[in-house]
Amino acid sequence: MAWVFLCVFLFGICRGQSIQDIKNDAKTYFWGEGSGSSLKKADNEALDMLSSQIAVQVESRSELFDLDTGKEFKQQFKSIINTYSNATIKTTERIVIGNEPDVKVFRYIKRSETEKIFAERKEKIIEFSKNGTKAIDALQAADALKYYYWALLLLKSHPDGSAIKNDGGELLATWLPAQLNGIFSSVSVLLGDLKSEENYAAQILQISYKDKPVSNLDYSYWNGKDWSNIVSAKDGLGVVEFNEPHPVVKEVRLKIEYEFEGESAVDKELQDVMQKIDMV
Repeated sequence: MAWVFLCVFLFGICRGQSIQDIKNDAKTYFWGEGSGSSLKKADNEALDMLSSQIAVQVESRSELFDLDTGKEFKQQFKSIINTYSNATIKTTERIVIGNEPDVKVFRYIKRSETEKIFAERKEKIIEFSKNGTKAIDALQAADALKYYYWALLLLKSHPDGSAIKNDGGELLATWLPAQLNGIFSSVSVLLGDLKSEENYAAQILQISYKDKPVSNLDYSYWNGKDWSNIVSAKDGLGVVEFNEPHPVVKEVRLKIEYEFEGESAVDKELQDVMQKIDMV
């Protein structure tokens, strides 16, 4: 037992010195510490403190733009920063001191690691932008809108967002909205055949992009009472359904889908940002 006690005691001293060294080296590390009756509570407190340090750094260099969407700027800024804080959890080191119900946690991460997180998000923004261009070249309007919108969403969460450029040297802050608006303005819809049955009718839609049938496009339509569920047009053809056999259809109101919030669940980082930023 004396030997075990001696090891623990020496380890505690070494660990204490290491923590103090990290605290003193503010140019190299972000850190946070917390205490509580449970490990989870202490850990969350430490992560909150670490996140606050990251937020101060990002705010001092931030070029986050167009955040005034009905929320207070500070509130939304903090939410956006937390999307980075969540990402850092995977790369932070943790030291646990003591045991429940009196446990302390020390979390730390090198500043260079947070720069890697910013760089990874930038790479994802550019990748989504390229995916959008590939999609619209293939007349896949739904996919193009999705990737362009996702790229713009992540761009608005990046501290250097207003300075990021595509391979052509164009600022994505202006280029991405132009691509989205270009697709919306270049989609045309014509009324095709009306197929009727006893208590049902389907109005066929001919949907094109720059006078070519779209490979895909997702939309909902106004049924007179509410917006329908999402409908997917394929190979230039869509449909609007009616619960009556012979409706008089002169025009249809469509709302084109571009957020694809459900699909964002495949990317936790993207989903987190989508929940923090409001965009029209």
